Order: sequence, then C-alpha cells, then structure tokens
Amino acid sequence: MAGRTVTTAFTVRNSGLDSLTGLNVSFTGANAAEFSLVTAPVSPVLTGGQTTFTIRFSPIIAGTKAAQLRVTSNDIDETPFDIALSATVLLPGADEDSDGVTNEAEVNLASLGFDPYQSNAALKQLLHDNARGLGLYQASDMQSLALGNPLLQRNPATGNFTLKVEVLRSPDLLNWTLLPGTADLTFTPAPTGPEFYRVFQVVP
Repeated sequence: MAGRTVTTAFTVRNSGLDSLTGLNVSFTGANAAEFSLVTAPVSPVLTGGQTTFTIRFSPIIAGTKAAQLRVTSNDIDETPFDIALSATVLLPGADEDSDGVTNEAEVNLASLGFDPYQSNAALKQLLHDNARGLGLYQASDMQSLALGNPLLQRNPATGNFTLKVEVLRSPDLLNWTLLPGTADLTFTPAPTGPEFYRVFQVVP
C-alpha cells in the first residue's frame, strides 16, 4: 500500500579464511530513493562469523518498483554483490482483483483468506451473509443494535443498577477500538413495596 513501510533484514556470513571488512550498503536503480538503510552491517566479520543489516521500503506512489541493493566489502571475488529488489505498491481504495473489496480491506482481512490479487467474491458474500450472526455491524446498520439480555449487577453501596452500552469498531476483525460516547443508564428500585424489573432485548 502506498504510504506504508516494510522492513527486511539481511544476514552476511563470512565463510572465507580472512576477516570481512569495509562492509557498505547502498541502493541503485529507478526506485532507489524509496529504499533506505535502517541498521548498518558491522565489520570486521571474522571467519565463520556473521552480521545483519536492515533496510526499509517506503513507497511514495503506487506502481511496480525496482532497485538494486549493493553490498561492497574487501572480498575481491564478490564486490560489489548486487541483490535485485522488486515490489508492487497498491492503491488502498482500488480493487486490484475486481471482487468488490478494496485492496486495503483485503490486506487487513488477510487472516480470513482475502488476497488483493485473487478474487474473493465468494468469501465476501459468505462474510456478508453471516455478519449479523457473528455480531458484526456496518455503519449503515447503526439505527439500532441488539444488546441481548444483559445481567445487571446491583451496586451494594448505592442500591443502583447500571446498564453500560459500549460499541466496538474493527477494520479487520482482529483489532477493536471503543467508539466514544459510551452510555450509562442508572436507575434505583423503589424503596418500598413489591416491584419487578425485566430487561428486554432491543431488536433492530
């Protein structure tokens, strides 16, 4: 997705007879500016040893990206050592596979089997048909909500009952955030005489 970053680690191992020195990492190619070094390799690397470095890909706009990762050192047989880097950057609001689900939504729902490069129309329909059974609501469903039959606990200090209503929102069914505006309904039973209470389910 454009605007997101991806970090990848590389390991350099010294299988030679001499210490590896002068390690340096750079980028060349058409999209080299979108790649950067996060942590540099440490040298010298003794025989049988290794060092790790990390690079970051920070796309600016959508499209196919290509660059060369170049590693130089005192190893005359393998300097420079080039690694081809490539990536495809998607527009969040676009629909790469034309299945009616945006690229961003398919990435967020990847744990459920969605893939921005493969049509998931059947999976989308399955999730849509069973959304309410899973306790999921969209913004268009928010005229009313089913609360079920909550159990209200009486506060022994005040004698009051409190019904707390909270609404959670999730873009990917994994991470949930509480919407502002949590409502509390507090009432006190009559102090004398018989009185009965029932909590009814609110049906959309």
